[in-house]
Amino acid sequence: MKTATVILVLAGTASIGFVGWRVHAMRKQTVNHFAVVGDASSSYTGGCASVVGAAEEVVRVSQVSRGSTLTVLMTGDTQSANEPRELARYLVPASRKIIEDRHANERRQSEILRDIATKCHAVSPASISPVFMGVREAIASLRAQGCGSGSHCELQVATDLEENVEPAFKAALDSRGGTRGSLVRSFGEKLKNDGIEVVFCGLAATGGGPRDSLRRTVNRRNRRDSRREDRLQQVWSSVFTNRDSVRFEPFCPSWSDPDLSREAVFGGYKTRR
Repeated sequence: MKTATVILVLAGTASIGFVGWRVHAMRKQTVNHFAVVGDASSSYTGGCASVVGAAEEVVRVSQVSRGSTLTVLMTGDTQSANEPRELARYLVPASRKIIEDRHANERRQSEILRDIATKCHAVSPASISPVFMGVREAIASLRAQGCGSGSHCELQVATDLEENVEPAFKAALDSRGGTRGSLVRSFGEKLKNDGIEVVFCGLAATGGGPRDSLRRTVNRRNRRDSRREDRLQQVWSSVFTNRDSVRFEPFCPSWSDPDLSREAVFGGYKTRR
């Protein structure tokens, strides 16, 4: 009888301990958040296809957890005082427990991607490329949501990297008296990306420099070659606290959904009137 009582007590203690451990583990569980920044400048030829493709990489491939969000921003223009515009923020479907849940998640994912395509397609092209401000805003947004050391958050930036608004950044990219050290000093501090993987995609998707509203090249001085592409990557890497978590891809992933019309995603940004 005593043995049975001891066993029951031990079993009850173990159960309580397990429940307490699960509650503690759930409280300690890190929620991963994600962001996509699209380059709305007319020099970048990736268009909405790259923005939606980068978003799909997040919702279908990345380490999505329960409560994960996806924030989509587009670089700004003179009307927004160069500040980026937030297109939308989504709660990313995460459950994969049963087949029905997976199918529901896939439908919700497709809805999110279609909504991004629609909103992106309504964006007017800009003659400037304030990419740094877009990246800085996205990093700040992710950190405000709790991303930091130990997180597995991610920022995808669809751009050709040709920043042409920040004077110090332009000088560093063009090697006209600007250095990476002076670049960081001009901004006060580096972008804190601990716990945030930063992926720049679209380096090769460029029209050769800034363009005006009629898509005419307005600056032919900075011709693209391998040395300039190396310089672009070196300068951009230098502005982050964790350079090991920054990588560059020549093109952004393409959206895998064949049912969306070509105009909705691959038509780029709308023509400015």
